[in-house]
Amino acid sequence: MGVPPSDHERNGVYVNGDGFPLQVSETSWFAVQSLQEDKDGRVRWAHSAPIWIDVPGKPIRPRKQDVEFLMKQVETEIERNKDVLTPEGLAEYQEALDFYKAKLKEAR
Repeated sequence: MGVPPSDHERNGVYVNGDGFPLQVSETSWFAVQSLQEDKDGRVRWAHSAPIWIDVPGKPIRPRKQDVEFLMKQVETEIERNKDVLTPEGLAEYQEALDFYKAKLKEAR
């Protein structure tokens, strides 16, 4: 995805074109980030809040690598705590692991 150039200044503000088309095929979110280097070398940075786009029937899906990371963390905690937690405590970890395993099936 390209970045529109800052091609002109309007009232002291750089303008990046009149629009930036974005095609979305599933529920997503995005944010806008802006960097500007002043004449004195100071870099100014801004970041918007997330903007959510809901596509009916196309829920947001986690990335496979993120789900696998979280599963590994839970598995590590189960192994580390299996001798000190109650069966109920271990069951909570197992419930979390089962949740992530289900998410892995729908991950992108």
